[in-house]
Amino acid sequence: MNYLVIVPNNSHSGMTNLAIDTVSLLLDYGCIAHGKVVFLRKTSEKDIIRNGIKLEKIKLQDLSKPETIIHTHGLIPDLIAGLLKFFFKSKYRAVTTIHQYLPYQLSLEKSIFFSFIFWPIWRNAILKTDAIVFISSSMERFYKYRLQSEKMKTIYNFSLQKISEKNQSSYGNYKNINKFIEESRKGNNDIVIYVGSINHRKNIVQFVDFIKDKRFSIIIAGDGPKSHEIKTLAREYPERILFLGQCSNLEFLYKKCDYLVLPSFSEGMPLVVLEAISHGLPVLLSNIAVHRELCSYGIGRCFNHKNFSNFEIISRNIRKDYSREDVINVYKKNFSGVQSARKYCNLLKGICNEG
Repeated sequence: MNYLVIVPNNSHSGMTNLAIDTVSLLLDYGCIAHGKVVFLRKTSEKDIIRNGIKLEKIKLQDLSKPETIIHTHGLIPDLIAGLLKFFFKSKYRAVTTIHQYLPYQLSLEKSIFFSFIFWPIWRNAILKTDAIVFISSSMERFYKYRLQSEKMKTIYNFSLQKISEKNQSSYGNYKNINKFIEESRKGNNDIVIYVGSINHRKNIVQFVDFIKDKRFSIIIAGDGPKSHEIKTLAREYPERILFLGQCSNLEFLYKKCDYLVLPSFSEGMPLVVLEAISHGLPVLLSNIAVHRELCSYGIGRCFNHKNFSNFEIISRNIRKDYSREDVINVYKKNFSGVQSARKYCNLLKGICNEG
């Protein structure tokens, strides 16, 4: 069978990484004979190659191959899948993976009016697909009565990041990392890492402003529309805040820091959490449904992300209560991709047999 995965753009996002990793995993397990990941809109000049698979611009001939399963991630790809199923129902099999609480996401990032208009359009599109996959159980519960479909299934995100030995020389201009860490240790500060976009939804600017004069030092790897606010705070508190900007190969930092923090207002199933725990790093996460679900596995704790009132108490003894060995074992058992691969294989076989 041909397996075509469509993502919105060629940005280096968790959605794109998951799409590529899914194809890589299914090829390894022999579930598909051919797999390709394509994007609709070019937003970066950099090529993305992950696990030997290159993200490519979509071409019309990609949609013309017989016996094709289309797997979509994101609003516009989902609409395309819905249209293809509407006009060429017998030609395609379609699967969509839902990454976001879309009504809330659209309201947060666009407007309530935008959400009101696009929610029913998107809903009708995905209900035409052969399977609807959610990346967490809490997300499936959220959509259960909103979609009322029998085609829904939860398959967790997973991380296929390869663990490699990195040293500071791999970070080019980041030669001050060790100095920052050493000074933080001397001050008995917890060393916290944040990885992700710098925007309103991630709530990171407010979090950094809260901890800037407390017993924490934070390393921030990411970029986004609110980066200038983080840079300003980093200049004012250079001994507490180290801003790296966008970077990859984070193994070195995961090994040096005490825990990952994610204070987001909303998330799907954050890949950065899975990548962090694959290196044994415990996590402190905002008190939202998917984070409570993740923490129930024994990888960390949730805190009040609206005013951070309990963060200092929650963060105490985190390293003692969640050893790196225990956290890695949770990752291997639940999020390494083995269980997800089996579920995806069974899902694809099922929808092919229905055809």
